[in-house]
Amino acid sequence: MIAKVVVDLKTSNIDESFEYKIPEYLKSYVYVGSRVLVSFGMQDILGYVIEINDNSEFEGNLKDIKEVYDFDKELTDEQISLAFNLSKNLNISMVNSLNLMRPTFLKEQKRKYIYVNEYDKLNPELALLFKGKSRIQFDNNILKYQNIIKREIDKGNIQIEYDFATYGKNKKVRFYFVIDNNIQKSNIRNTVVSLISSGVTKEEDIRIASGCTKLLLNKMVKDKIIQFEERLEINEVSDNITCKDKYTYNIDQQQLISMYQELENKPFLLFSNDEEFKVSFYIKIIIENIKKNEKTVIFTPNIMLSEEFSLYISSMIDDLTIYTYHSKNTTSDNYDIFMNIRHGKYHVLVTTSMGLFLPFDNVGTFIVLEEESRMYINDNFPNYDLREVISTRAANLNSKLMYSTSTPSISTYYKTRINRCYLLEYNISNNNEVIVVDMKNEVLENNTFVLSNILIDKMKQAFEENKISMLIVNNKAYSTQIKCRSCGEVVKCPKCNIPLTYLNNKKQAKCSYCDYKTESYATCKCGSTNYMTLGFGLEQVFQKVSMLFPKANIIQVDSDNIKELNDYINVINAIEENEVDIILGTNFLTKSLKYDNIKVVGLLYVDSFLNLNDHRASEFTYNMIAKMANKEVSVIQTYYKDHYAIKYGTSNSFDNYYDKEISLRETLNYDPFFEINKLMAKGPFDQIYHFAYYVRKALKHIVGENVLGPTYDYPSRGVKLIIKHNNYENVIKIINDATKTFKDKGVLVNYERYPKGM
Repeated sequence: MIAKVVVDLKTSNIDESFEYKIPEYLKSYVYVGSRVLVSFGMQDILGYVIEINDNSEFEGNLKDIKEVYDFDKELTDEQISLAFNLSKNLNISMVNSLNLMRPTFLKEQKRKYIYVNEYDKLNPELALLFKGKSRIQFDNNILKYQNIIKREIDKGNIQIEYDFATYGKNKKVRFYFVIDNNIQKSNIRNTVVSLISSGVTKEEDIRIASGCTKLLLNKMVKDKIIQFEERLEINEVSDNITCKDKYTYNIDQQQLISMYQELENKPFLLFSNDEEFKVSFYIKIIIENIKKNEKTVIFTPNIMLSEEFSLYISSMIDDLTIYTYHSKNTTSDNYDIFMNIRHGKYHVLVTTSMGLFLPFDNVGTFIVLEEESRMYINDNFPNYDLREVISTRAANLNSKLMYSTSTPSISTYYKTRINRCYLLEYNISNNNEVIVVDMKNEVLENNTFVLSNILIDKMKQAFEENKISMLIVNNKAYSTQIKCRSCGEVVKCPKCNIPLTYLNNKKQAKCSYCDYKTESYATCKCGSTNYMTLGFGLEQVFQKVSMLFPKANIIQVDSDNIKELNDYINVINAIEENEVDIILGTNFLTKSLKYDNIKVVGLLYVDSFLNLNDHRASEFTYNMIAKMANKEVSVIQTYYKDHYAIKYGTSNSFDNYYDKEISLRETLNYDPFFEINKLMAKGPFDQIYHFAYYVRKALKHIVGENVLGPTYDYPSRGVKLIIKHNNYENVIKIINDATKTFKDKGVLVNYERYPKGM
């Protein structure tokens, strides 16, 4: 038998397969998708099998596969089909595409072992290999005993496991009991004590019944209110599911549900600002899928929403097997979840983009929450859009797909207009207070550019009512620019040529792109040491708010403070227990579920989104404002209060906004009318410009003037082209031909079909 293998050459993205013989002793262990070790040139290198044939015209001259890394079929047929699809549609090699299908912990060269269960009953020939040991490594040297091994496994005399197979197995589960029965300081703590006293003692059951977090239980243990003991327990998927959701649907909502149940073959867009209805709809879908023995997979844009959503769904459905899979779990937990997904031992999976390529099967519905989020676009190589990939997977697995949001992306909503997506629309009016503050007037009248007077007043009201205020600003630093008062020069990064931000707590200037830091910014080239800082970020906001509200408990949510899963849970817990008065963070906070005790939301500088160097800037701005306008009190601070994205966002007038935006995009040849790609070339300065002009000239014959650039991109230290087209196959052919032409001139090319930013 002959295997076609693509080899993992780190310096090449060119797809070329090579034929190798499959030795007789390896035939039972080589599948399409298997990782193998092969001789390539003067080295041994990792490769993937992409095809298996009975013979080849070059069979007599072929080398043997030297080793197999995975003795089992690790990838499903659907994953392999998806890898071929991505290789073609993202213009990446099959090696890079297949690499996406494996979690990081499965890419290691794991070792496989044979363990003895019944030594006395073991086949004598096999027993000699063990030499009295309890296990031996399963490698190529014992493959000739494969028939004996199979018989001994069937008899139960031996078993095969990997060296990390203890991940997730024999876990100890916590069972709690009460130490202190006195009245507690919060309602959620009283609920926990009451549940444990009434016999609900298992950690998972307590969390589901009360809605509390793990961190709260740990704090109650530390406060000597409750205690726990650990016992071994293995969970199985229950068939007895009980739904506690008592939501009553009106006629319009029932019609949407009927449409979802009856229609097929296209994705759905659930466009609704009624969070209670949406969550009840998700629960209904989950229950219906369980009745059909099907799974539900839910994607969220961030970890906090995954944890919040999972906890809420668990509280509404008894005996539900639900997992959250994301980067803040331990490797052990994610391995355990992976194995449960692989064997179908779950009802619901809630995950981030990290779970996109898991080995799904028998999925009734994929749901993408907050579908408009840019977090669904992977900006590391290879670049892909989760929404496009999951659409392909849903079609391959014959699953339904629902995009859900209160603020649709322009491209997804456009698909409903051209009949490529079903629209399920249900929006409700509310009497929330939305205030737009013209900061030009605020600065002239009050000389303040961080917090407007009306925002401060609303925060004071919330504080007096024991409610929470949440402030959003999209920069972590103290100030966004450092400027010389004498000559007007702005201090820039020597590598990226962008303005350095000022970190007051470290007395440093820092580049937000390459992490360059310096403390020697204080003397300008002109000799002056008279500097001023402009703009503001979370650090300055924290300082201002701390001065205005000295008695308030303030939490700052950013990448410096939120690093571990417990940090995310800590924020959720603080909101649950009303232990925080003011939350400061970036726009990532806008993705959280609704909490009744969050009264005021302030967007401190919404113009930072409006002024992004991206044709989708107004879309990002509208979506953020419209989402926040659903809160009880929203204060929008801006210098462009008459911009249509701000005007329609504050009134939540999506139709008016869409009509204006779609007209502009059609005029300017942007998506959804044209595909927008980004091409970046790095290398010798003269050659990358030569490459860019060469590509632009070649593309002109098929896309006309729809090539923007070349421009030099300082953060990437390369030359950039933006290509607008509707002719992917011909565009990519020109790019690949040009890449080959300039390869020997040291030009490295990165092509993004789905750029996160421009």
